[in-house]
Amino acid sequence: DLGTVGPAARACGILTDARAGCDRLLHQDFRIALAESGSGDVRARVEQRAVELWQSFGILDEVFDRPLVPSVAEPGDPVGDLGVGRVESPRGATTCVVERDGRTLRRLRLRTGSFANWPSVAAAASGDVVPDFPLINKSFELCYACVDR
Repeated sequence: DLGTVGPAARACGILTDARAGCDRLLHQDFRIALAESGSGDVRARVEQRAVELWQSFGILDEVFDRPLVPSVAEPGDPVGDLGVGRVESPRGATTCVVERDGRTLRRLRLRTGSFANWPSVAAAASGDVVPDFPLINKSFELCYACVDR
């Protein structure tokens, strides 16, 4: 209901990941990894990150075992005025929309995983005592003033 994305959402058992179902990935058979708990608490978020760390190592092994072929635009390829990019960052789906008018940037919209997840931090901390807040807050590992690396 809060729009939570990334490991925080998966720690609640929500099957959402920007890498799933994308036909442009090098690893077509990507499956969302879920920790067993799925309770959505601090422990579940830590366990989810651990599961995803091992999954990331497996993806890296797969990618490094085959040659990489760069994608290069050919002369004469049409260039659109609207571009959309979506990645699964360590904090969740980050989406960037770029609109241009000829060679001029007209609009840029960036929505980071951190931005999407801040309402979830407030909900997770609701009803807890003040000393618990730093642990709850850091278990989301959100970015305060950056664009999610």
